[in-house]
Amino acid sequence: MKTLFSKILVPIDGSEYSFNAAEYAIQLSMKDKSHITLLSILPSKLMYGDSSGIFGAIPPHYFKKYKNEAKKWFNQIIDKIKKDRLQIEKIKTDVITTPLSIVSAIVEYAEKDDTTLIIMGTRGITGFKRMLLGSIASGVVTYAHCPVLVIR
Repeated sequence: MKTLFSKILVPIDGSEYSFNAAEYAIQLSMKDKSHITLLSILPSKLMYGDSSGIFGAIPPHYFKKYKNEAKKWFNQIIDKIKKDRLQIEKIKTDVITTPLSIVSAIVEYAEKDDTTLIIMGTRGITGFKRMLLGSIASGVVTYAHCPVLVIR
């Protein structure tokens, strides 16, 4: 029997809400044998002006720094899975940059990856480096091609 939610996408920004969403995705994945993708997005147009360089390109050193930070978030989730000896079918991590809005990037990624469920936090961390905001969840709910579960 095929599971209803075979591929779960979880946007991660380091906030408590995004980690709560990941925890929920893990529990659902164990039940349904779903694959999980943890995704972190760095917009090329940052909130406090355009520090993105020519044609919206992210300076390599900044992208590398952000990628390292995202890797810590992913490892925190993966380490908890290992510590708790949970059986997850498959977990994938990805860090992308986008000239689009965060909402558009999540929705587009979900469509290209054939995501069957997006699980995300109600709010994210605000500030220069962390871009997942409460309005992001609302936008994803509005435009996603698949169900979206928003977690506190």
